Amino acid sequence: MNGNESMLPDGTVQTAVTQKREARPCEVAFAWIAIVAAYLWCRLTPASTRPIGAFIMTLALFIAGGVFLALSGARQTRRSIPCAASTLILSLSFILSSNGFIHFLTLAWVLCCFMLWVLLSYGGGLEKYPGDLLFYDTVKAVFVMPFASFGAIFSSLLPTRTKDDDGARRRGGKQVGFAVIGLLIAVIPTAVVILLLSYDKNFSEIGSKLFKFISGDILDRLLALLFAVPVAAYGFGAFISGIDRKHEKYMSADACRKFSGTVKFAPEVMACFAMLPLLTVYAVFFVSQWNYYVSAFSGKLPEGIDIYSQYARDGFGELCAVSGINATVMITVSVFTRRRQPDRHSPATRVFIGLLSVSTLILIATAISKMVLYIRAYGLTRLRVYASWFMILLAAGFLIMLIKQIIPKTNAVCAMLAAFILLFGVLALSDPDRQIARYNVDRYIEGTLFLPDKDGIDRLVDECGDSAIPETVRLYTALEGRSDAENTRNAIRSNLSGWLKKDKAEGTDILRTTLPKLLARRAIGTVPEISDTSAGKK
Repeated sequence: MNGNESMLPDGTVQTAVTQKREARPCEVAFAWIAIVAAYLWCRLTPASTRPIGAFIMTLALFIAGGVFLALSGARQTRRSIPCAASTLILSLSFILSSNGFIHFLTLAWVLCCFMLWVLLSYGGGLEKYPGDLLFYDTVKAVFVMPFASFGAIFSSLLPTRTKDDDGARRRGGKQVGFAVIGLLIAVIPTAVVILLLSYDKNFSEIGSKLFKFISGDILDRLLALLFAVPVAAYGFGAFISGIDRKHEKYMSADACRKFSGTVKFAPEVMACFAMLPLLTVYAVFFVSQWNYYVSAFSGKLPEGIDIYSQYARDGFGELCAVSGINATVMITVSVFTRRRQPDRHSPATRVFIGLLSVSTLILIATAISKMVLYIRAYGLTRLRVYASWFMILLAAGFLIMLIKQIIPKTNAVCAMLAAFILLFGVLALSDPDRQIARYNVDRYIEGTLFLPDKDGIDRLVDECGDSAIPETVRLYTALEGRSDAENTRNAIRSNLSGWLKKDKAEGTDILRTTLPKLLARRAIGTVPEISDTSAGKK
């Protein structure tokens, strides 16, 4: 007899009927809000097309989520408040930058942190502060809790009960949910069948007329509505899992610690001797190639190297490969090595990990020096900024690991998380495109970089977008009257005119507006020969 059965006085067994949860009025309202929010979110992606819309949606998500959390009895914690606050601050990059890659990274960060915020608000965090179980917290928040109650939204959308012939009660929303899932399942096979049947001329003509009728905005709205349902079910499921306290049933702190303990099978002696050959190779390599690697610190290329780009790319490629290997070795040692004390390795293991960190930091320092030499020679680009940022991030991570070996009580996970948030905030909120354009224009004006030709100006404007316009206007003004700069001024004039025509063609959609676009419009307004000509042609 199982837990759902009970013995009656006459000896018969009665099966207990599992009571299904009833959707409260606030859950019904929030389910519909989730559908609308998911639809708007699908319409606003990718974030680079409507950055203001993405920022507004982020605010709306946290406001609506906060209200529902309060109504459902959730309380903010020491971890959930910083999680929400840092996410909202970083979401300002939607307004402050016009960089599509930055918008993509910010959007991914917002969605991940939103799910983690929901989990933490319901008390589902595995630790009081971010620590060794942060990875499990993230997996639980993003991949477990939303799917634990994935179908809850369907019964909440239409909670009205109906009775069939046998008197059983059914949820109308559940049937709607099954219908939507069926439609989603049918999308791929239906598309395949349409392609296979398109050989028939009559069928192909009917399909062409149908797609012509529903093409454009109507088709976009239908697709957004179709994908909004699973997106809403995903987000709503996280809240319902929190209300039902399902975080206590899945991936408990003890279970995660027990799992981490079971994979720690390797003795520390094995780990030390596994790192010894690597450290020996690094020692020999640094001694034999020292002049090659430190020449960038003196501001010159090493003997036998004539191309800055090759010198810098080789350094960055070597850095990525070696850092990846060293990070993998250190993570492997941390995850699979048995420890005498739970929070620290033996002194010998800490020494070996520390030496590995120092070796990586030396490589990072030389790679950064090479990149600085490269930038001084040719200026900034997006790739050079991203590469430099990534190297600084790696340096912060390995420096924290070094400190962890010296001071074992250091919360390395929390420190790395703080370093990442800080560095990502600097990258996302500083508008890197404008910094690139400003640096290059300053160098052009100072004469430390050759004046760009038409291709150079085209690359600058194409790469940096709206953020490059104020700086190119500044360069255009600074070069006025210089006979050697006429080609550069003509290229700037052509790019400014093209940008202004494109901006007028896009219209005044407020959701597409960013601070760089507003600054670009104001800067072009200071060049009468550009704005007047464009207005006259219009």
